[in-house]
Amino acid sequence: MKNISFYSLVAVAIFSVVSACGKNDSSALDAMADLDGTWDRTCSADSDGSGESSRTSTTYSGGDVTFIFHQFADPACTTDMYTFKLVSTYGGGSSVASAVGAKELDVTPLKLVFNLKTDDMVAAFNGVAGNTPVCGGGFVKNTDKDLSATDCANDANFSKLLKPLYTIYKIEGLRLYGGLCGDAGSADDCSTPGKRATTLDTEASSNG
Repeated sequence: MKNISFYSLVAVAIFSVVSACGKNDSSALDAMADLDGTWDRTCSADSDGSGESSRTSTTYSGGDVTFIFHQFADPACTTDMYTFKLVSTYGGGSSVASAVGAKELDVTPLKLVFNLKTDDMVAAFNGVAGNTPVCGGGFVKNTDKDLSATDCANDANFSKLLKPLYTIYKIEGLRLYGGLCGDAGSADDCSTPGKRATTLDTEASSNG
């Protein structure tokens, strides 16, 4: 199984289309009305040379956001490996000085659900062959597993998916550009408002 470095992937994917206290007030959400709708990234080959690929879909509506990620074993997005869905609230909306036309985007995850599509993925996540089970194991093929209340402390990638993220976004026509989060511990790792992303991804998601 490929080494799963989910957080770096999700930081680019979900927040290219997506307060620690939950939904923002109505005036802030009014300023973010341009986000409302569904933003998709079509099939894209992974850059690590694995031969795998992925696609994503993110839907914003009035302070709620649902991100769906699909991973495939081939470069054409035809052979399912797994999917996960991250349900969150969002707020922000203030302009940022680091990127012209960009706004703040603060996301608070609420629910994380995984669905593994192959026997190999199930075996790997359940910790066979001496591996540590992912978030306690107990995965069943083609069955949703809610990791929201699971102790994922033994897997830093998963635990980060359930932590608030502070980034930026910019919309140009029907294309949505998200902020690029730096490595953990960096000045722009998106872990706090003071470490918010400052630059935009060059790849965009599309609405229509």
